Amino acid sequence: MPVLYVLGNVFYFVSYYLLKLRRPVVIANLSKTFSHFSAAQINSLAKTFYHNYAEVIAEMLKTFSIPPEMLAKRVHIENIDLLQNELGKGQSVIVLSAHLCNVDWLMVATQLKLGYPVDVVYKPRHIESIDMMFIKSHQRFGAYPVSTKDTARETVRRKNVVRAIALAADLAPRESEDKLWLEFLSRSTAFFQGPEKLAHMMKYPVYFMSMKRIRRGYYRASVKQLTSLSHIESDQVITRRYAQEVEAQILLNPADWLWSHQRWKYSKPD
Repeated sequence: MPVLYVLGNVFYFVSYYLLKLRRPVVIANLSKTFSHFSAAQINSLAKTFYHNYAEVIAEMLKTFSIPPEMLAKRVHIENIDLLQNELGKGQSVIVLSAHLCNVDWLMVATQLKLGYPVDVVYKPRHIESIDMMFIKSHQRFGAYPVSTKDTARETVRRKNVVRAIALAADLAPRESEDKLWLEFLSRSTAFFQGPEKLAHMMKYPVYFMSMKRIRRGYYRASVKQLTSLSHIESDQVITRRYAQEVEAQILLNPADWLWSHQRWKYSKPD
């Protein structure tokens, strides 16, 4: 880990100072969200984000070799018994998270500690070799990676497997996809409707899993129910509650969210 963190610091210096990798996107996203911040505060927050993200990349590389007992010490999950109780009754669940802190470690730690299968939904990259690295790093902990385009088919195919379906659904949906526009971080924001539709289709209860950085390489996660199986509410309620939870987590620790993503790359149509 110390060697990887040194490499992470190098990546931070190169990406922030030399290449200025996505700096205009990061600064624009932060400035519009925290319009009451001064330019100096925005730049300081941006630097902290780049530094934190560089450390997350270093930790993701460690996922290929980290011993399970080390990972268990580094990611503590509170209230995981809420999921275990549902699964123990033979009820599959949907677990939503966000791109806060190290969501990669969160997924594999959940698989490690839950005691039941976890289907990890991922969005395929443009580079196939990166996808293969992601798949292998998760499979070594027993997770079952599922591409976003295969989620509905795999969910139906594996309906007899009692499991958790885990995904981070806070990034921008494709412009062609069905979406819900919500007020999020001070502006109108499109949210992917897939998790909501999946919950209604399968009648699965939905949970939210937050994550907080304690110190370098150590995190605390927490599980919270968004909706129960016996009370699958009207359309959009799950998505709205999810957006509220994500926003609250971002505002608590803004430097740990993925500000380099072009979250607002298109506007709400008239």
